[in-house]
Amino acid sequence: MFLFSACLPGAFVYAADVSHSLRVTLVPGEGKIQVEDTITLADGFSPDGFDLHGGLEVNATGARVQRTSSTQRNGVPLAHYRLGLEAGQRTFTLNYSGRIVHPVVNLARGAGPQQASTPGLVGREGVYLGPGSFWYPRLGEDDLDFQLEVVVPPGWSVVSQGKRIAPELVTGSGPFVWSEMRPQGGIYLVAGRFHRYRRQLGDIEALAYLRGDEPELARRYLDATVRYLPLFVELLGDYPYDKFAMVENFWETGYGMPSFTLLGPTVARLPFIPFTSFPHEILHNWWGNGVFVGNGGNWSEGLTAYLADHWLKERRGAGAEHRRAALQKYAEFVSAKRDFSLDEFKGRHDEASQAVGYNKVMMFFHMLRLRLGDETFIKGLRRFYREYRFRHAAYADIRTVFESVSGLDLEDIFEQWVRRVGAPAVQLKDADIKTTSAGFQLQLDIRQAQQSAAYRLRIPMAVWLQGSERPEVRYLDLNALQQSFELVYARRPLAVQLDPWFDVFRRLLPGELPPSLGQAFGAEQVTFVIPEKARRATRAAFQQLAERWSMSAEKVRIVSDADLDALPQSGAVWLLGWENQHLSTINTLLSAQGVRVAAKIIEVKGESLARTDRHVVLAAQAMGGQKSIIILLATDDAQAISVLA
Repeated sequence: MFLFSACLPGAFVYAADVSHSLRVTLVPGEGKIQVEDTITLADGFSPDGFDLHGGLEVNATGARVQRTSSTQRNGVPLAHYRLGLEAGQRTFTLNYSGRIVHPVVNLARGAGPQQASTPGLVGREGVYLGPGSFWYPRLGEDDLDFQLEVVVPPGWSVVSQGKRIAPELVTGSGPFVWSEMRPQGGIYLVAGRFHRYRRQLGDIEALAYLRGDEPELARRYLDATVRYLPLFVELLGDYPYDKFAMVENFWETGYGMPSFTLLGPTVARLPFIPFTSFPHEILHNWWGNGVFVGNGGNWSEGLTAYLADHWLKERRGAGAEHRRAALQKYAEFVSAKRDFSLDEFKGRHDEASQAVGYNKVMMFFHMLRLRLGDETFIKGLRRFYREYRFRHAAYADIRTVFESVSGLDLEDIFEQWVRRVGAPAVQLKDADIKTTSAGFQLQLDIRQAQQSAAYRLRIPMAVWLQGSERPEVRYLDLNALQQSFELVYARRPLAVQLDPWFDVFRRLLPGELPPSLGQAFGAEQVTFVIPEKARRATRAAFQQLAERWSMSAEKVRIVSDADLDALPQSGAVWLLGWENQHLSTINTLLSAQGVRVAAKIIEVKGESLARTDRHVVLAAQAMGGQKSIIILLATDDAQAISVLA
C-alpha cells in the first residue's frame, strides 16, 4: 500500500502488508536455523495461510496453525499452513527451526559465462538466505518491512537490507540487528566471516564486507561508491536507502539486493568490476529495488543497463560502440526460435534472454530518449522514480509518466518495441547520384528485410559530401518494406551510411558484424573437429570440451578431422588443436588480415610469435556468410583445455 501523508505536503509514508520482527540463531556447522518471528498484519490484509520451507518445524503462539499440504518450488520443499486468528487480531508469533542446506549448483549449459546458484544455504563457508528459500513465512503479501536480530558464531557477522540499528561487533556472536521499514519484496540474510570497511557519504554509509583482510580492495569499492552514487542522485533523485554495501560471497555471483550487492570472490577481484558492473548494481537501488517491477515484463534490467553501463560509456565518448556491442549480442544469440517480446522478460537465464531483456530494453529507452529529447527524458525518469518509489510499476506506468511530461501519445513506440517480437533489418539496397540544375540528387532505395511487417522507424542517415570532413545528417521516416528517397545536395555525395551511430534497434548487417566467439557460442548448428594426430591426453581433453560446450546448441556434430574431406559451410566450426589437418582452411580466410598459423610460429601482421606455451583462439568468417564462422582453438596444454571445459 502507498499512502500520501496529510501532515506534510509533498511527503509520503509507506505501509507494508506485513511487518516481521525476527530473532534468528544460525548454526552454520550443522546447517541449522532457529527463528522467532512476531508478525503484524496491516489493516485490510487478511491472509488465510502462509508458506514456509518444508524442512522447518513450526509452533505458533497467538494463532491456530495447521500444515495442510506440501510441494516443491525451484528445488525448495514447501509446506503450506492454514492460519486462524481471532476477529480483529493482527499480531501473532511463529517459532520454527530446522536445516536449510541446498548446495550451490552450476546452472549453465554449454559454453560462455558459468552461472551457479542456491535458493538457500546455511553452511560452514557462509550463509545465503533469500526470499526463494522460504526461510521466513510468506503470506502472499505484495510487500513487507522487518527488523532482523541475528546471533551467529564468534567471528561471524551479518548483512541484510536497510540500516544497522545496533553497533557492529568486531568479535563475538551478536546479536546483529538490521531494520528496513520501507516496503520490500523479500528479506535477505547473508552471514560469514567478514572484515568490514566503511566510509560516510553524507547520510549514506558506504560499506565493504570482505572475507579476508584486504584494505586496498575495500578502498577500490568504497571509492567507487563515493564516485558513482552521487552521480545517480544528481540524475534521478535521492538515494532510497541508508547504506550501500559491497559484500563478498562464497561462490561466484553478481547479485543486486536492496542496499547491497553480493559479488563472488573472483568477480570481486577483477580490476574492471568497480567501474563497470558495480555502478550497475548501485543503480539497481533506484530501478528494481527502489521502484519494483510489476506485471508485464521486467523493464528494470534494461533501464539500469542504459543509465549505468551505457551512460558511463557515453560520458567517455563510447556510446555508439556500446550500442553496437549490444546489437551484436542480439544478432549472435537471438534466433527466431529464441526471441520473445519485452513484456515477456522476467529475468536472465542464458545469453539469448540477456540480449533481449537487457540489450533490447536498453535500446528501447535510448530510442525513447531520442524521441523526447534529453530534458524531457530526464524529467520523465525523475517523475517516474518519485511517483513509484517502493511501488510496483509496469511498462504501462512508464508510458503514462512519459506521456504526461511530454504531452505526446507514445502508444506507437511502446506497442512496436515492448509487445512485438523481433527486430527490423534495414538495408540500403541501392544508391545513385544524378546531376540536376538544383545540384546533386541522391536517390536511395531502402528495404526492411525482416520476415514480418514493416516497422515505423525514424532512422538517421549520414552523407559525406565532397570537400567536407564531417557528414551531413538527415532523418528518414520508414514505414514500408520498400521505400525510395530523393535528396538534393549542393555538393557531390561521396558516401552514405544508415544509422551510423547505432541509434536504432535492428538486426546488424553482415558488414557490421566482425567474427566473434559470440557467433560461435550462439550458433544453433555446431561442428567440433578433433585432431586425430594429437596426443591421447589432448584428444581426450578436446572431446570433453566439445561435449560440454555442445550442450546449448540444437544441432551438434563431434567429428575427427580425418573423417572430414572439407569443413561444413554453415553454422559454427571449432577447429581444435595445432595438429588439425584443416588448418589450411582458416589460414586462407585469415590471410586477408595478415594472420597465418605455421608449424612452429604464428604470424600476425608481419610479427612472428613462437607457438610454444601459447593458448590461441582465432576467428574467421566462413564462406557461408554472416551465420558461418570458423574458430581455431589450439594449445599444447591438455590441462588448460580441461579448465576451459
